[in-house]
Parts: sequence; C-alpha cells; structure tokens
Amino acid sequence: MKDLVDKDSLPSLDRLLPEPARDEAEDEACFKAAMAGVKPLSGHRRIVGWPFGSSLALKRKDDSCKELNLSDVSLRVEDLPEYMEELVCGTNPLILTYLREGLVSPQRHLDLHGLSVDQAQAALETFLRESVAAGCHCILIIHGRGLSSPRGPVLKGLVQRWLSRSFWRRYVVAFASAPPYDGGPGATYVLLRQRPAGKKHRRRRRR
Repeated sequence: MKDLVDKDSLPSLDRLLPEPARDEAEDEACFKAAMAGVKPLSGHRRIVGWPFGSSLALKRKDDSCKELNLSDVSLRVEDLPEYMEELVCGTNPLILTYLREGLVSPQRHLDLHGLSVDQAQAALETFLRESVAAGCHCILIIHGRGLSSPRGPVLKGLVQRWLSRSFWRRYVVAFASAPPYDGGPGATYVLLRQRPAGKKHRRRRRR
C-alpha cells in the first residue's frame, strides 16, 4: 500500500488550478445559453470564495457508505479496480490528490440511486447547470457501483461519459472517485470552473 499523503506539505489548491482562459465570443455565448432561465442564488445561499482547507471533508455516515462496505478510512480508493479519474491536460495532477484524499468538501450532492438512465441523465444535466449557476467549486455525484445490476455500473458509466463528453465537460477541471467514507468508487468528486474552458484546454488525461 502506498504511503499516506502528507496533507500539510501540499500546496494550496487555488495555486494548482489552471489560469482562467481568455474570454472568447463562442464560449461566452455558450455560457449565456446554458444559463438562460437559471436564477442566481441570493443572500446566504450564494457560494462565495474557495472552500478549500487543510482538514478532511466531513465524514458522512449515510446509506451509500453502508452499501459499499468501505468503512475502513485507511483504504485508498485509487488502489481499487473500480477507481476512475480524469484531469484536464496541463493541469497540476496534485489536484487529484485533493479529490482522492477528501481535502475538498462538496458543496452540493446528487444521489442517482433508483433512477433510470433517462431520469439520471436529466437529473445530472439539471444538477450541473444549477451547480455552475450557484458558484459551486466542488460537487459530489452518488451513482453506486452497480454490483446488484446484471448490466453492471450503468449509472457510473453515464456519469463518466457526461462529465467527459457532454456540453458540461468544459466546466469540469477534474473528477475522481470519492474517498471510502463518501462512497468510494460508488461516488465521484467533481471540481468545477465557473467559466467554460477554451478549446485548447479541453484535452483530458484519464485513468
């Protein structure tokens, strides 16, 4: 097993994030079209600033963790065969360490359990649109591992494709399977940007 990460030695996450791309007419038009009809949150509900810190995210004791039987928080999710991650090329790979180690607290979460593929896709579309509109930087998507499904992890595959290939891929800096206490390979942390990436910043490295 790999040595545990020395969290105190990691640089601040906001220093690792890619520089905002110059505004392009095409991307700005896409952003306005995607946000059409979405009302920004007001008052105390608006997310302001970066929620990054040196402490671990709150450990949930929810049904998804019980289902996954991953209560041992010393287990490294990246050592599991179901682990997945993706990062925009040219972005510092230490960002994935923040996600894998649970050093970023998700500001919103979506549970896709019990939904059909069509329902899950519609829910995911709405969730991503609202998360960007709300100014969220980190979100959690719970899709399950598909262990009881004869077709395997269908929803997990849907989430990976949606984050990698749909319109919303331009807002995704990185994603990775969650730490065991947040669902392990049955859930995914997603790091968002607030403006769409330019075309040259959309190539991705995945595992």
